[in-house]
Amino acid sequence: MQPEAIFLGHGHGDHADNAAFVAKWLGIPIYSSPETCDVMQLDVTRMFNDPNAVNGGAKIIPDGNPVNCIGVVPRGSRPGEYDEKTDKSTARRIDALDPQVCILAFKFLHSNTAPVDPTFSHTPLANLGDPRYAGVTIGNTVYPAMFPTGTSFTPGANPVAGQMNTTTSGFGSPPGIPAGAIEIVYQFVLRSGNKFAFFWANSAGPATEGITSQITVDGQPAPLDKDMVTLAQYTNAATDPAKIALAKKIGASLYALMDTLPSTDVLLGSIVSLGAANNQQRDIIKVTQHLKPKVYYPGHLTDVAQAGSALYHKIDWRETANNMGFPQSEWPEFRLQIDPNDFFVPQVFDPSDKRWSKPDRSVPDLCRGK
Repeated sequence: MQPEAIFLGHGHGDHADNAAFVAKWLGIPIYSSPETCDVMQLDVTRMFNDPNAVNGGAKIIPDGNPVNCIGVVPRGSRPGEYDEKTDKSTARRIDALDPQVCILAFKFLHSNTAPVDPTFSHTPLANLGDPRYAGVTIGNTVYPAMFPTGTSFTPGANPVAGQMNTTTSGFGSPPGIPAGAIEIVYQFVLRSGNKFAFFWANSAGPATEGITSQITVDGQPAPLDKDMVTLAQYTNAATDPAKIALAKKIGASLYALMDTLPSTDVLLGSIVSLGAANNQQRDIIKVTQHLKPKVYYPGHLTDVAQAGSALYHKIDWRETANNMGFPQSEWPEFRLQIDPNDFFVPQVFDPSDKRWSKPDRSVPDLCRGK
């Protein structure tokens, strides 16, 4: 494949496992939050010091030197680097694929639970797995597994030759900062032809309320993202109303920023949310309403989501969109990916296709002159 770079939306293991491993062997940079870069360096140290006894002591990575990891936003910054003076959030340019592709990135919010949104009716998500994946018995008939469990790449209690631990520690390190939940979103804009653009959001959180994850700082609960609020703070009557109001303003500015970005042709966005029990797919639908993509690929259908539940997620996305008053005439083309059938099928787009032509906002100011 000869990749030139790795772009991490966030550092949780279901997204960032193997990132440091691949970057070390191929000599390519990783782009992520600075906090996730810290974790990538921890991963390098752990892998290089791993005795890897199951494979005769062979080194997992070629050396223990730091991986080239580039923080795309300031450490500890607000989502969107929100500026109270202008009441705006901004995106940053990444020059990794210049001059062919302009890349814009900003900090967003990881999925999270928010109180039930009273502005629309709710149809609960049926996050049900397909029992045929692992095999099922009906009456006296035993139906074999459609997708039998294979051998894990990561060693378990009884490791076998070939297994290696290339996972990331991003769910909880470094201490006090669970960097894994710091979410970066990216837009890739081709400079030529019809300015084909795709937007990647592998998590979408409750920006409406400004709610972020809760972490522990100096033994006390605190919000992960600067000047946002936790669910506990949001629902606590004793919380300073000004704190909640600021979090909401920052969240609103993130959607406003999306309104100013180049027209998006394809959105790759997580349909799975930790807040689905209360608000179903509301948060990724709101991202969709502001980006107005022509095509939508729902992601994250392999973790948190049950195996084989993709169709239920599609049904609930449609029901939630209708409940929110999102006109079907404005919906993107919905390209459902079924695990594992579709996951190794390349999705190819012709940048010169007239479908992607756009007279407005084709080249943002941030992309000019480079």
